[in-house]
Amino acid sequence: MTVIRTFWSPCIVFTDLRTACYAVAGYTIAFSMILITMTCYMMLGGDSTELYFPFFENDVRSSMKFYGNITIFYLLIMMFSSIGLIFGVKSLLRGFLIPWLIGMMLLILFLILWSIWLLYGYYIYIQIVIPAIIYWLWAAYNFYCWLVVYTEYKIIARLQSPDIELLYP
Repeated sequence: MTVIRTFWSPCIVFTDLRTACYAVAGYTIAFSMILITMTCYMMLGGDSTELYFPFFENDVRSSMKFYGNITIFYLLIMMFSSIGLIFGVKSLLRGFLIPWLIGMMLLILFLILWSIWLLYGYYIYIQIVIPAIIYWLWAAYNFYCWLVVYTEYKIIARLQSPDIELLYP
């Protein structure tokens, strides 16, 4: 059972889901590197005073180091799971796709819950609606990427399932 057949990214169309999984892995590695850089910048005392930043209310001297290290650790895990995703798709081993699927679902849940918390916690600021909508759109795009990898997982599972045929005399 395939969920989707093609992958339409903002600039490129992939008709083959295997190639699309490579693009999704590249996208995951790219946004992980960008977010690691941004987290390191904020941990070193950079600007984190915007209301919609995840580290908005963290103290640079104490809680920023703890939560920043957790974020960097998670993003490194996502980078390594993306490498596993590439290896798993290339060698048709669906077990290598599972860490990426779990990690991306955690990211999607975080984005949705974070944006809801922004709307709930800062409801008096009308300007928080736009970042919440942007977080929802990013979560939707990440869910679309998740569906691509999940579909490839199902395709590999179907290729690996044995077709047993009983022959009666």
